[in-house]
Amino acid sequence: MLAHCGLGMLDETEVETIPQAVKVEPAVVVEEVKKIDQGIPFFVPGTDEPYSHHQTLDQWVDTLLTMVDKISDSKKLTPATKMDKILAIEKCNHENICRVRDDVPGLYEVLSGGLGKAKFSINEAQK
Repeated sequence: MLAHCGLGMLDETEVETIPQAVKVEPAVVVEEVKKIDQGIPFFVPGTDEPYSHHQTLDQWVDTLLTMVDKISDSKKLTPATKMDKILAIEKCNHENICRVRDDVPGLYEVLSGGLGKAKFSINEAQK
């Protein structure tokens, strides 16, 4: 309706019909992209990217122990394979395990207790 009164919006094809109109390329604004802190990364073996991110060390420890429990409870894996998988998870998350050990000793006790329990039950199954 506004177009009938001469108040419509132009599209890019109509600009060429305006005398003395100059097409201007849009300005390119380059901003420095800041790295967003996504939290504490949890890694699984064989990948470079984190499996998940967690906002607290408590959540991170819960994820690690849940993964360890799933491995140790698996009926499809041999005890040796279970142990290898748990050790691989510990290795790729070593930095955060040390962070828990240094920053939150009580939480480290929970973490090491859970890992120890899983390893003990796997070792018992190997006998």
